[in-house]
Amino acid sequence: MASLAATYRRLGVGEGDRVVGYLPNTPDTIVALLAAASIGAVWSVCGMDYAASAALARFEQAGPGRAGARGVVRARGQGARPHRGGRRA
Repeated sequence: MASLAATYRRLGVGEGDRVVGYLPNTPDTIVALLAAASIGAVWSVCGMDYAASAALARFEQAGPGRAGARGVVRARGQGARPHRGGRRA
């Protein structure tokens, strides 16, 4: 969790920023939530059962500065980090 929080900080996420995730209900999603909360960011998520267009509509309302999707942010034994395919929202 601390590793992902540090990654969020390196990406410019700070207190009051909004971070969203298009993620399944897994422990990795909880790690992403806790990492965002630990730096004072606001977290929003919707599950992979949402159609991509519905998830996008939901997230546009939140106005996130960063987004994560399954395969973009991964938790690994050595900590969580963005996958090379990640992009800034």
